[in-house]
Amino acid sequence: MEEKTGQNVVFERIEFFKDDILSDLNPKTIKAIQNKIERFKSSFLMEDFLRIGDTAPDFEITNAEGKKIRLSKLVRQQKIVLSFVRGAWCPYCYLELKAYQKLLPQIEALGAGLLVISSDRPDYCIDTMTRHGLAFEVLSDKGNKVAQKYKLVYKSETDIDLWNELGLMKRDITDDDLSYELPIPATYIIDENMIVRYAYANPDYRRRANPIDIKNILVGLKAL
Repeated sequence: MEEKTGQNVVFERIEFFKDDILSDLNPKTIKAIQNKIERFKSSFLMEDFLRIGDTAPDFEITNAEGKKIRLSKLVRQQKIVLSFVRGAWCPYCYLELKAYQKLLPQIEALGAGLLVISSDRPDYCIDTMTRHGLAFEVLSDKGNKVAQKYKLVYKSETDIDLWNELGLMKRDITDDDLSYELPIPATYIIDENMIVRYAYANPDYRRRANPIDIKNILVGLKAL
């Protein structure tokens, strides 16, 4: 029997979401989302993003408990799967986080750790971890400073309509940050030398890294 990949499962759920929820949104909102995605796809060059073989930018970020986490220290202990998400309010990000939770035991069994960077404020990150039973860190990137190092930040004024219809205010989820900037969803595997061994970034935020690809890369790295 052909294996159903994690990405296919995510995409099926995304399609269900679009059919079941997005159809109830204001047509203006749907049109704005579609137009924005098309503009992104034509305005971003894949060469602008971090690629396999590049050195990953180091960063230090504070988790919800006040502990400082530095990437260069983490990779000394284990390879890190580093994922950037817009926020748990985004249905595509929510589905991705659920997919990672299912994959987490395999990631850890292959000697790696998982770290997620979100534009949400710290208490929203805690709520995301608790409400959805996530056993990995979801860290708040205030002002998208880490995402900027990875050249993933974009202006997102057209998300305003979507936030309003979801009952959210930008200042509420980003701690009064009204820059309307978000990270492009991206996933990297970073080895002990801070070298990128897997890279995925896509301006079309409906598309995410395939968890099975991530697993296969980790299997290969463990065999080295």
